[in-house]
Amino acid sequence: KNVYLAADAAQPSSTMSTDSSIQELPPSPALSTEPTESAPETPTPPPPAPCTICLGDEGKIVQKGCLCRGDAGAAHPDCLIELAIHSSETRNDWYAWTQCDICKHRYNGDCQLSLAQKRFDRSQTLPKGHLERAYASGTLGMALSDRGKHDEAAALELNALLLYQSEYGDDDEDSLVAANNLALTYNRMGKYTEAEDLQRQVYAARKRVSGPEAPDTLIAANNLAGTYDDQGRYDEAYALQSEVIAVRRRVLGDAHPSTLVSCNDLALTLRRMGKFSEASTLQRKTLAIQKRVYGEWHQERLTTSSNLARTLCDQGEYVEAEALHVQVMETRERILGHDHPHTLHSMSGVARVYICTGRYADAEVMLTDLLRLRTSVLGRNELHTLNTAHLMAEVLRHRGNYGKAATLELETTELMANAVGLRHPETLCAMSGAALLLDDLGDTVRAQALARAIHAAANAAVGKGHPDTWAAAAVLARVLNSAGRHDEAEALCHEVIAAHLTLYSESHLCPLASRSLLAEIFRDTGRLEEARALATATLAAQTATLGSGVSHPHALDTAVVLGTTLLRMDRAEEAEAVLKPTLAHLVKVRGPRHLATVRAGQALGEAQSALGQMAEGCASIQLAQRRRAATFGSDSIAVAATRACERAVAAVEVCTDGGGSSEEGQGQEPLDATSPNEVAEALVALQDFATAACAKLNADSEGPGETPSAGETSNEAMAEID
Repeated sequence: KNVYLAADAAQPSSTMSTDSSIQELPPSPALSTEPTESAPETPTPPPPAPCTICLGDEGKIVQKGCLCRGDAGAAHPDCLIELAIHSSETRNDWYAWTQCDICKHRYNGDCQLSLAQKRFDRSQTLPKGHLERAYASGTLGMALSDRGKHDEAAALELNALLLYQSEYGDDDEDSLVAANNLALTYNRMGKYTEAEDLQRQVYAARKRVSGPEAPDTLIAANNLAGTYDDQGRYDEAYALQSEVIAVRRRVLGDAHPSTLVSCNDLALTLRRMGKFSEASTLQRKTLAIQKRVYGEWHQERLTTSSNLARTLCDQGEYVEAEALHVQVMETRERILGHDHPHTLHSMSGVARVYICTGRYADAEVMLTDLLRLRTSVLGRNELHTLNTAHLMAEVLRHRGNYGKAATLELETTELMANAVGLRHPETLCAMSGAALLLDDLGDTVRAQALARAIHAAANAAVGKGHPDTWAAAAVLARVLNSAGRHDEAEALCHEVIAAHLTLYSESHLCPLASRSLLAEIFRDTGRLEEARALATATLAAQTATLGSGVSHPHALDTAVVLGTTLLRMDRAEEAEAVLKPTLAHLVKVRGPRHLATVRAGQALGEAQSALGQMAEGCASIQLAQRRRAATFGSDSIAVAATRACERAVAAVEVCTDGGGSSEEGQGQEPLDATSPNEVAEALVALQDFATAACAKLNADSEGPGETPSAGETSNEAMAEID
């Protein structure tokens, strides 16, 4: 998401505020895990572009990050510093510290930080009350905030604010600009209460001093709306942003940079409200105008392109989304550097596309690198770093690495709750991952209680019709089915499917996953023909529309539902034909220890046994049991003994009595994921967290949302534990 900083005063004698986009919150295709058979010769790199100031090509040369591209954007940091010193001292041009003298656009990346740090260092030789110390502190604070060093930035910006207020008063331009910048840094730190308080003060002062339609007043309103949005208060954000964009269009015109800023922000809020079609339409229109106004790869246009790519991913347009994310990421890496927060934001977008298309191995490689970089640049407790950790935990769960997934998800959820609160939409999303892990590990009672609490909290936070609420409802429906509450799960699943079809197209990942769950519910309640028909239709749609086709994890999950349904219908030959290739794909995509792989292996063994292939059936069943034991241990509560499991045990006994365990080479299968002890320890920690989280969510339960129709409360569900 974008927030917009009013630039600090460029010279002590006068001040100016401008809109300047700073990208908030995807894997680099360059980080491929595929080995190459023979490494090609490394081409000779082109000679470095000469410095545009001294024309030399030796020493460190950086891109200025402004509108100057290619050779025109290269310079020695020391040359830029000397130019800024000369311009400020001889021409009183203090803008030389923050913007390019040629294109008049703000510096970014290493260039911005080097200049800001040098200006700050020089200011420390001045008397303590000198205002250049305040200007230098504000400039360095902005540069550090851009780099994710929010604690340091906040300290500097607070110091600048106090200096301005003591010299000029609270309503002075310098004081209001400094307060605005400090509020935006607080926002990035997750300190929303402090940010909102400051922004309300700034907005009120702007209206009082400059009038309700003044440019600086509209900047203040836009930033306040951004804080509403970050807290999940989308209706308030939308209303305020609509006011701002109407005034800017009337006063400034559709193509003015400030109007384009408002269009981008409004589109982001529409996306968060689940209005994807409206959001993408507005983003495409904004991009077209920005290309005419700015050119192809201006920073503002990169921001809008990145936001459009995320909207396309939400709509299921994965090919276009990935291409756009990669294009933006490569451009940002070239201009801003590989570890700039904007570049990392683009890496996160690509990783999300990998997850949505079932490319978990690629996503894990990308997220490992991204988590390392964000931890280094932004800090472990920063919200974007925590979101990356949650995505990594999700990928680990999808690959059957339950112990590490549970440990990481629990740590991330607790840090997120401390940073932005337990009821924040991002925290609720991470807690949904914890509920699914509890369900995978067999504690359906706590999973059910936690899922109910999350569903109620999401409903209160963002409303019943929001995509986050329906995502929480889908998790609850899955957990209810695992707990044997099939009627309640089916009713909720029908609601989720209807809601998803209002938000997405029929071929979108979400409604297809909900239909797959409904087929599973039909199977578990003995409505086998309905289950077979729905699973067949859903599998065909998933194979045709999802990025990886038949090997997409969601399609494989549906294939397991279809295969087990056919098995229960005594159609063993058809079941084997479905389950055999599905199992091979599952081992590659989800890994040998994933529950879907284990269940597919057991079902395949039963089908083979029913067809008289006793040796093959016995081997498949024993391998599935060994995979389960390697992950969960022989006494684990994970995966209660279903009828399929009982039949599997019986088939093994028959095969063993006949003397026929054919397991050649299967005992050597590498099962190097998580030990049963690690899974058991992670389960205990998750159980403790779920109990505490349910108690707190239920105690704090309040909000504007309609009461969810999810049956009993989480308190009643938790009562079943004892």
